Parts: sequence; C-alpha cells; structure tokens
Amino acid sequence: MVLCDVPLVAGLNNDHDYDVPEEIEEVLNEILQALRDKNREVQYSAAKGIGRLTSRLSKNFADQVIESIMELFSLWESDMAWHGGCLALAELARRGLLLPLRLFSVLPFMEQAMLYDELRGNFSVGSAVRDAACYLCWALARSYDPSLLQPFVHQLAKALVITTVLFVAQYEEYRPHLIQHLVDRKVIHWDTTANISSLASNDVPRSG
Repeated sequence: MVLCDVPLVAGLNNDHDYDVPEEIEEVLNEILQALRDKNREVQYSAAKGIGRLTSRLSKNFADQVIESIMELFSLWESDMAWHGGCLALAELARRGLLLPLRLFSVLPFMEQAMLYDELRGNFSVGSAVRDAACYLCWALARSYDPSLLQPFVHQLAKALVITTVLFVAQYEEYRPHLIQHLVDRKVIHWDTTANISSLASNDVPRSG
C-alpha cells in the first residue's frame, strides 16, 4: 500500500462538507483493520499512517476516523486491538488532531488501557497495551494545554502510579527494594486508620 499515491484532500482546518474520494475511504479502512494486526511493526505503521491521513482531512471526517478507532476499545476486542487503538490515538494526539471535546470520551478508555491485564490460560497479557496507553498519556501532556487535562488529572495520576509501580516491580533489580521498603516502613506504620500495616503485610508475599 503506497499512501502517497492517494490524492489527499482538504486540511483539518477546512470544515466544509465534501465527498471523500473512495480511494481514501478504502485506504483508511485497510489501515484501521491493520491496527488489530498481531505484528507490532504493522500496528505502528498503521497508527502513523492514520495520523498523516487524518491531518489532511476535514474535521468532520477526521472525527469519524476517531470514532472508528474508539470502537477498538471493546470488551470483545483482543489485546492487539487495544494496543493498536492506543497507538493510533497517540499519533493523533501528538499532531493535535484530537479535538478538546473528544477528550471526555477518549480519556476513560486510556485509563482502562493503563490497567489492562487479561488472563490467557496460565499467563496474562497486557503489558504492551499499558505501554501504549502511557505513550498516549505522554502525547496528550505534550500537545495539549494543561487546563484541558486538568479535570482528568487526579483520575489519570492514580492509574499512572499503579501502572508504574507494577511495571517496575517485575524487574529483579527493583523488586527487592520495593519489598524492603514495605518491610522497613509500611508493615509497622503509624497511620492505623488507613490500615497501611495490614495492606503492606498483604503486599509483601505477592511482591515476592
């Protein structure tokens, strides 16, 4: 597929209605399907392709593309679809193509993706989805005014902290230090009302 051969049309600032060439719709449909691909390189290329094409479309049609991407965040979709969806939204956010009104519908999915963890037999999947969600969070923080993200800061901060701690704990060089901190500072803790000691005692065996 050679994207440059497709005759791109009006830029995102042009909000006039027009008939989108059939070639563009076909290309976009193919790229949207590629977001579900099991090959991560295909997903990355698809996400970048969506970003480039969407930047040349009208706001109305670009919003339809975003709507299609958000359909990937379904309980019935695979972890690959969630991963591809996060990558595509991150590319759009990085280019400033996610309109502020869309943040209210996008950010709840991003929070779910940050905590994504699905059991598959005797193992779980989701680390790539969580990574892509963090990339999306970075893209939003980099591209948008803080005032636009302020209503979601507390909610997203909780998800980021959980994701970060769990990510770090999987590495042997960090895990002993986290366990030692729980033993030294949290198992015997002054704040009895928050049950810090009890929570820490439960976490130590799981961390090991």
